[in-house]
Amino acid sequence: DFMKVGGSKCIDCHVSSDKVIKPDATICSKCHDADYDAMMGDWKKEVVKLSAEVNELIKGINVSELDQEQQNELKEIRKIYSEINSHKSIYVHNYDLISSVLTEKKKKLKAMSE
Repeated sequence: DFMKVGGSKCIDCHVSSDKVIKPDATICSKCHDADYDAMMGDWKKEVVKLSAEVNELIKGINVSELDQEQQNELKEIRKIYSEINSHKSIYVHNYDLISSVLTEKKKKLKAMSE
């Protein structure tokens, strides 16, 4: 988590006037320069792209052609895909991890498809 490593706490960005909020660029600009917004946009685009590619590969898998180990792996990949997509702004905190995991799962799905 980039923010945690940098010394930020959840409340630093996600609490305002005792209410939990989803931070916008105004909140981010308190600590980050103007380039951060563009970088976050790039991260989001990459995660969305990788996620869509993983989803398409999942859809293309014929489960009946997989052995039990591959079926278990596919189940785990579906779970990870679902987790990532249920938290739309997770890339802000964990971009490196998420992009690495999606890339790894994409490779495994391609291997299953062959």
